[in-house]
Amino acid sequence: MPTQTTDLFLLEDLEDGGAESWGEEAGNGMKPAAVHVQTVVIPGAGHWVTEQTPDRMLAALNAFLAPYRDGG
Repeated sequence: MPTQTTDLFLLEDLEDGGAESWGEEAGNGMKPAAVHVQTVVIPGAGHWVTEQTPDRMLAALNAFLAPYRDGG
């Protein structure tokens, strides 16, 4: 189970929202539950972000994971 403080998850969280759908609200919905929420809004995507814009989603994931991959 993830570490929690005052019922908030202390893990890194990347939320994605398509600009034509949830957008920024995808991350806003997680902020009450997690401390470290990052949100990326993907242009040209609706609800099915990964299927509609796989290259943009992969770029967002690579950027999010870079500090961990590089030992940070």
